[in-house]
Amino acid sequence: MKVGSTVICQNYQGRENDQEMYRSELKVADLTEPLGFDSFWTPEHHFDDYSIVPNPLTLLAWVAARTSRIQLGTAAVILPWHNPLRVAVEASMVDTLSNGRLLLGFGRGLSRMEYEQWQIDMNGTRDYFNESAKMIIKALETGIAEYDGTAIKQAPAEIRPRPLPSLKDRIHIVAGSTDSIPVAAELGAVMMMFSQVRWEKKANDVAEYRRLFRQHHGRDAKPVVTLDFVYCDSDGAKARATADRAAKEYFATVVKHYEMDKGHFAGLKGYQFYAKSAEGLQKLGLDKVANDFAAIQASGTPDEILRNLEERRAAIGDFDLNCIFRFSGLTDAEVESSMRLFAKEVLPVVHSWQPVRIAAE
Repeated sequence: MKVGSTVICQNYQGRENDQEMYRSELKVADLTEPLGFDSFWTPEHHFDDYSIVPNPLTLLAWVAARTSRIQLGTAAVILPWHNPLRVAVEASMVDTLSNGRLLLGFGRGLSRMEYEQWQIDMNGTRDYFNESAKMIIKALETGIAEYDGTAIKQAPAEIRPRPLPSLKDRIHIVAGSTDSIPVAAELGAVMMMFSQVRWEKKANDVAEYRRLFRQHHGRDAKPVVTLDFVYCDSDGAKARATADRAAKEYFATVVKHYEMDKGHFAGLKGYQFYAKSAEGLQKLGLDKVANDFAAIQASGTPDEILRNLEERRAAIGDFDLNCIFRFSGLTDAEVESSMRLFAKEVLPVVHSWQPVRIAAE
């Protein structure tokens, strides 16, 4: 199992100025390679305390200059907010600077507020995402960006710096909805999923992705990537209490940022999955869903985290893990202690795990 460290650059409840927040997040970045993690990741978000990473590739370039081994991932570049040619050339630049360590992740985006600020209609995002992803992937394989689609029209343009030989198996797609599963499989991308519900409920989705990937490409997909909000402490009571509080508080920021309680997804083309999710959230109640969200995260004592990950492997087969250690106002001392203990007692164990038979198939 490969394990990454992810920073989301959250300024929880606006408690810090943004520069202080970034200094804290960059401490996490600087710890990632020395502690033995395999990769460092960051998303793209704008305009809100929820997460502030206007250009994940810029942040990765900074980390690339301070590291030599770890891979560097976007989780993810939100394609409808960008010209795909620019994404391709910037990705090639970061891959060049890092000597081929880039893991390029794409997402479609879900925040109405962010879309409104960019003055982009959310109804056209699915076609734009699909065509952008296809164009970028081909451009980084061939060195030439071109596309003649419905949403994207691009005359041939050479990618400079010229791409390294291949990003095969280094392209990732965040599958927040079931609609993204066939897209990820068709494009040959590694599927990324947040820990949101019990993994037994996601087993069929993971199995379907693997089936479609094999159908399209004649080979097995790489392990899916799961993203968790992690707090690790040797004191069981403290670990559970802190993790439970922080995860529930983070979930509240998700509901607020994405307006999951507003019902607006029902009127948007391509967001039916989220409309149903919002309906389910309202029926179950925020407290119930927040409790379930907190319970599934890979948090607790080292032994509890290992049991959580073992149960997940039994449900979905092999997977890689991305850990978000800094969220919901956890202090710098709490984050560093959690990260160091995880690296000392969890990381060596999961690194030693051998591939298992895929239980979901």
